[in-house]
Amino acid sequence: MCHSGRSWGQQHEYYHARQDERSTNVDIYVGNLSREVTEGELRQEFLAFGRVTSVIVAKERRSGQSKGFAFVEMPSQSEGQAAIAGLKGRTLRDRTLDVTEARPR
Repeated sequence: MCHSGRSWGQQHEYYHARQDERSTNVDIYVGNLSREVTEGELRQEFLAFGRVTSVIVAKERRSGQSKGFAFVEMPSQSEGQAAIAGLKGRTLRDRTLDVTEARPR
């Protein structure tokens, strides 16, 4: 038994189940953001479509000012696709959002 109380086989199955869960995450690019949009405000927009794992607004290193785009991670493929469809073209702070699935780095 491992220290977690699971046998090695159970640990192995648990690990692979967690890997499968992570592979269903949807990384979403949000462009054309107003520089005033906060991570909390963007999170609220996406929560209307499901759970949100993370929100990161890209910022200038020196000034800390928004670069006008962000990345949102949602743990469900269906919720992520619904958010993309529902928010693409929506206006937030007088800017039309560009919402797409993020390209791999």
